[in-house]
Amino acid sequence: MDAYGLMLLVLMLAAIHLLAMRRQGQRVALLSARLKPYRIEALMAELIEGYLRALGENDAGRREQVWVHLEEREVELVGQLQALARDLADAGIEPMPVGRADLRGLIAIHAAGIRRVVANDAGLERPERAFMLCAEMYLLQHSCHWYCRSRAVASARLLARHRTRYAQVLAAVSAQTRDAYLTLVGR
Repeated sequence: MDAYGLMLLVLMLAAIHLLAMRRQGQRVALLSARLKPYRIEALMAELIEGYLRALGENDAGRREQVWVHLEEREVELVGQLQALARDLADAGIEPMPVGRADLRGLIAIHAAGIRRVVANDAGLERPERAFMLCAEMYLLQHSCHWYCRSRAVASARLLARHRTRYAQVLAAVSAQTRDAYLTLVGR
């Protein structure tokens, strides 16, 4: 390849990179605007921190108080996620691709999965239920990061923030969530 061809290749790669960065910025802005009316991120952070506090609490009375407080936040999270799923389904906005899937479908799956775990359809004890709910929330975060950036970045963030691998999260969510999720993303 001569110098002209090399320069042309570099310019094309730079243009592709700039377009990808612009598209990524648009996705982040779109998702941020859709999430703005909700407290979903704050509720998830509060729940994750609260579960750790409850599981580490030695005093049974205090532990019970923490669990009761967390149950209220869980119900609030379910309501917020269901409202977001409805808003995304009703919105006349462009497709929100995540791999072969659409973020709208993934949010609906995550909202339903979190609702089922909060309702405790499986009859789990609180620690197991908290573990499964954390996995459901981590998978929701992964889907949002995948939409905004890429699957590799989403998986790296999951590992960095929660010291958990994507495969571990998939194994820990409810079977219904896992099956619906894998069907939608094409795996």
